[in-house]
Amino acid sequence: MTGSGNSTLPSQTYTGYISIKAFITLVCQPRLLTHLSCLNMVVEIGVEGYDAFQKVAEENKGKVVFALFCGSIDANGQSWCPDCVVAAPVINANLKYAPKDSVLIHCGVGDRQFWKDQNNAFRKDNRLALKSVPTLLKLGQPQRLEEAQCAKPEMVKMLFEDGE
Repeated sequence: MTGSGNSTLPSQTYTGYISIKAFITLVCQPRLLTHLSCLNMVVEIGVEGYDAFQKVAEENKGKVVFALFCGSIDANGQSWCPDCVVAAPVINANLKYAPKDSVLIHCGVGDRQFWKDQNNAFRKDNRLALKSVPTLLKLGQPQRLEEAQCAKPEMVKMLFEDGE
């Protein structure tokens, strides 16, 4: 792919994963998103908020879906959550161990004040049972990593490898 906007994907199958940077590039070129079905890789989807998360999770039902919940990004491009900032590169580096054709939903949980509210939708959803950010989990399964665990490469790798 080139940055010209006129590129097309070859018909061959690719393996690997899409980084957040590549995902943003694809979002900037929406016509390319229709070609993702020919790729054999982990697809990263970024969403903001509980309702957006629920919608994307429902759209990917039947697939292996991982979810990463982090503090939302501010106007300066930074998360208010320092643990999330530390964990992000570790998680991205270990996506190669996730099952092919799985999905990683990266969900912003809102600003710090919203997250700290014990009655927010993320905390009240018994299926998610979120207590802290970052939290990396496999939807519908008990596997999860919380806070500093998300920055430990061997733990992240194990969660992704157990995803099959």
